Amino acid sequence: MAILLRGILIAVGGALLEAFWWMPFIFGTFLVITGIRMARHTDTTEHPADSRILGLMRRVLPLTEDFRGASMTVKENGKRLFTPLFVAFVALAFFDLMFAVDSVPAIYAITDDPFIVLAANAFALLGLRTLYFAIATSLERFIYLQPTLAIVLGWVGFKMIISHWYHMPPLISLAVILTILAIGILASVRANRKAEAAGA
Repeated sequence: MAILLRGILIAVGGALLEAFWWMPFIFGTFLVITGIRMARHTDTTEHPADSRILGLMRRVLPLTEDFRGASMTVKENGKRLFTPLFVAFVALAFFDLMFAVDSVPAIYAITDDPFIVLAANAFALLGLRTLYFAIATSLERFIYLQPTLAIVLGWVGFKMIISHWYHMPPLISLAVILTILAIGILASVRANRKAEAAGA
C-alpha cells in the first residue's frame, strides 16, 4: 500500500512538473522550508492513542476495542467492525505517505524520469526500513546528523529553485552533498570525543 500511495504521489508530482513550468519553484521552496523545520525540530513523542488519524478513523469507522487475532474486520451482531490491526495498517501507510511528501520533490530535483523515481522509492521502502535500528543508533551517536540532513534537504531545494536558470551538473551537486555530510559526521565525532574526555 505504501508503494501504491507513493506511486500515485509520484505520478501527480510528475504531471504537475510537466503541466506548469513554475512547479520547481514550489517544490524547491517546500524542500527549503522542510529543511528549516527539520533543523529546528525538537524530540517529541506522541502516544499512538493521541494520533489525529486514529481519532478520525474512530469517528468514521466502527471499531472493536481489542485485536481479533490477524483479522482486520469482524462481523458482530450482523454488523461489520474494523479491528485495531486495520487502523494500524492504514495509519502506517499514510504516515509513510507523509514522509514521502518531501522525498518525492527531492528526487525530482535529481531526475525527471518517473520510472527511476518510483524505483528509487521502492528500493528505499524495501531497504531502508530494515536499517531503522542502525539509523536510530546513528542519530544518537552523530548528534549533528539531523541538522546536517536538514542542510542537504535545503541544498536540494535550492538547486531545484535555480534549475530554471542553471542546470547544475550531477557530480557538482553530489560533491556538495558529500561535503556537507562529511562535515556533519566529523563534527559529531569531535563533539563525542570532547564529551568522553570531559566525562573521563
